[in-house]
Amino acid sequence: MSHDIEAYLDDTLDPEARAAFEAELARDPALRDTVAAARRVRDDLSWLAVEKGVQAGEQAFWDKQNDWRFRYRRLWPLLGLILLLVAGIVAWKLGKKPESVVPEQEKPQPGIQNDFPSAPDTSIHSTPATPRSPGDPKKQANKVTDGNRLFAANFRPYKDETLEPSRRGATTPTPSERFQQLYWEDKHREALTAFETLGTADQNNDNLLFLKANCLLATSRAEEATTLLEQILRNDRTRFMAEARWYLALSYLRSGRAEQSQNLLRGIASDDASPRQADAKRLLGQW
Repeated sequence: MSHDIEAYLDDTLDPEARAAFEAELARDPALRDTVAAARRVRDDLSWLAVEKGVQAGEQAFWDKQNDWRFRYRRLWPLLGLILLLVAGIVAWKLGKKPESVVPEQEKPQPGIQNDFPSAPDTSIHSTPATPRSPGDPKKQANKVTDGNRLFAANFRPYKDETLEPSRRGATTPTPSERFQQLYWEDKHREALTAFETLGTADQNNDNLLFLKANCLLATSRAEEATTLLEQILRNDRTRFMAEARWYLALSYLRSGRAEQSQNLLRGIASDDASPRQADAKRLLGQW
């Protein structure tokens, strides 16, 4: 059976075997829980792969920063200009008349105040100014990595008993029921495809849009999920309003908008009526 689960998640079952497996899935709650757990393990492993990729990119960046040719390449034009100025001063010095050939009357007379101001100092300092740092990219990369880690540790697509599909025998499910069935089975990419087949009324239903936002978060499309959740909260027409605030905070976190995420989490943590109060406090403590 574990081989069938892996093949099912990899989408490598032939149509007949897949149909048989999905029929068994509809009948057996324990099998559904096993499939959902296996899918979550895969999602967690994918987040770890993302985090390792970010860390590898960060290390490559700092290896490049430590290359002296890279660090000082912007100073090369300045050094060339300095060399040209020095060469010009040397040429001017060599072409200047010796002091002995200056006519006597042009020399300042002793005891008479020279009314002309002294020539400005034209000496060139060879030490270039330290270039201004544009910021700390390593710190920014660390923030992204921390956000991914916290998101992976706290995100689970929302489910409750009201979302569990009813068993209707051989009756063909409606497009809306098909979308919710795929969502319940953690087939988030397939659910997003199914959502596009819904009618206009269903596609504007904020309860179904809340489930779609969860699918977007589960498939690494956090920016789209953020826009959708902000719209849902503005409309205030869903029965998932309290949950939508929690998932919007997670979408901010996944998108690298840490300050907005923290502000929203503090509001949830201070709301005694929120079902996510304990979750918000825990996440803030992990920051």
